[in-house]
Amino acid sequence: MIYSNKKLVTTGRLGTTKDYKFDASLIQPVAKTKAKTKAKASEETEQVKDPATYLGEVGGRSYWSFPDLQDMTQIEAMQDSEIDFHKELDLSNDIKQALRTQTTCMFMKQQARKEIEATVGDPLDQLAVTGQLVEFAVFGVCALMADKAGLVPMTEEAKQSYGQRGAAVMQYAESGELLLRASFESPEKMIKEILPKYSAMQKIVRDKYILPVKQLGLNLN
Repeated sequence: MIYSNKKLVTTGRLGTTKDYKFDASLIQPVAKTKAKTKAKASEETEQVKDPATYLGEVGGRSYWSFPDLQDMTQIEAMQDSEIDFHKELDLSNDIKQALRTQTTCMFMKQQARKEIEATVGDPLDQLAVTGQLVEFAVFGVCALMADKAGLVPMTEEAKQSYGQRGAAVMQYAESGELLLRASFESPEKMIKEILPKYSAMQKIVRDKYILPVKQLGLNLN
């Protein structure tokens, strides 16, 4: 669950900043016996960690993530009323996207990239893997389209070759050995994110390279 608060900053020599705060001593475990020593109480206080993960700041508000089962009663009580600390019940996608570009999420993204490189290989190794998949997909689709159009009929040998590869992919997917992104992320969401990026990339190529080159008279016939 996500909470947010106003970040109030007073500038000047005696300026102050009011933001989310956490005081472990205010939520230390209740003593079960009167004989508990100060050392023991201090040790228990140190064991109480701030459950908040800082997500970032958007529009003058700080955003924090807490475990879903976290009891927020005492944490809410220790906040200054002026900062308007409250749970976000319907956080907009715009704010989520803005938070995903800030330190915490970017660090997680970088860690994932490092692990991919350590596990799969460097960018060139990753490109080689992707290239093999693209080669199979592109040539498979082209072979089917050419055959269906009656332009380049597929031989039985080619049909068996592509058929066996396609069957292997389906078998791996059905067995769970092949992890597809669509299995943990909405396919519709993936397309909505990919297409605008692809379109933006093509627009840049068109406006910054292809059309200017044509205006210079260097377009190829």
